[in-house]
Amino acid sequence: PKAFCDNRSLVSIIFEQGSQLETIERYVFSYCSCLQNIEIPANVETIGDGPFSHCTSLTNVTFEQGSQLKTIKSSAFIDCFSLTSIEMPASLEIIEIDAFNGCEALELVNMSACTQVKKIEECVFSNCSNLRLFEIGTITPPEARFGRYDDCTNWAILKVPAESVEAYKKADGWGLFSNISALD
Repeated sequence: PKAFCDNRSLVSIIFEQGSQLETIERYVFSYCSCLQNIEIPANVETIGDGPFSHCTSLTNVTFEQGSQLKTIKSSAFIDCFSLTSIEMPASLEIIEIDAFNGCEALELVNMSACTQVKKIEECVFSNCSNLRLFEIGTITPPEARFGRYDDCTNWAILKVPAESVEAYKKADGWGLFSNISALD
C-alpha cells in the first residue's frame, strides 16, 4: 500500500478521467514532501488511513464533479502544513480521528454542500491554529467529538443552516464553538 510513500519528486496527482478507483489505500502517498496538488476521482468512496499524511507541501485538494466520497479515514491529511482550505463533496458522511490534525495553515473548511454528515470524530481539526471558518450544511447536527484538543472551536466561526443555529449551539461538541451563525 505504500507504493509512492516518501517520493520526493511527485508534485501532482491527477487520476485518469473516468477512473474506477473506489478507495485510496492507506499511506500510499504519505511523506511525499513535494506533492502540491491532488484531484480525487468521482468514484472514490473512501480515503483510507493516512494516504496523504505528512505531505508538507500539499496546497490543493479537489474532488472531481459528482464525487461519491463518503468516508475520510484517520490521519488522511495529518500534518499537511501547507493546506489552506478544503471544500468537501456533498456526499461526505464521516470524518475519522486526526484526519486533518496538524494542518496548521488550514483557514477554511467548506462543508456547506454536505447535508448527510453523520459523524466527525475527535481531534479531526486539532492543531489547526489558523482555522477561521468552518461551514456545514447538515440540518440536524451530526455526532461531533470536538474536545479539548480541538482548540479551533475558540476562534473559528461555525456557519450552519439558518434553521439549525440553536440546535448546533446546544449539540455536544458543536456547542464548543464560541461563534455559531447562519450560512450566507
